[in-house]
Amino acid sequence: MHSTGTTKKANIIYYAEKQKKKGNAILREIDVGHPCAKNMLELSRAQDEEVGDGTTSVIILAGEMLSVAEPLLDKNIHPTVIVSGFNLFARFFIC
Repeated sequence: MHSTGTTKKANIIYYAEKQKKKGNAILREIDVGHPCAKNMLELSRAQDEEVGDGTTSVIILAGEMLSVAEPLLDKNIHPTVIVSGFNLFARFFIC
């Protein structure tokens, strides 16, 4: 017989997995017209296919990068310069 704590933990894990699968299914069903939104969905799908997890993290990271890039684009900074900045950040802080 399981203790109450073990049963609660099992239920939490079960529902967390169920929600994750539901989120992946929702992303597969979305049909968008905006090119940026299409790219974000493709990122999420690729993450799911390659790793099987992290689709929400990919969407959040990509969205944050876009929100950082938008004011720079408004100042007419070329997209390749912005991407170079992101790459420099990745090399310096992540690797």
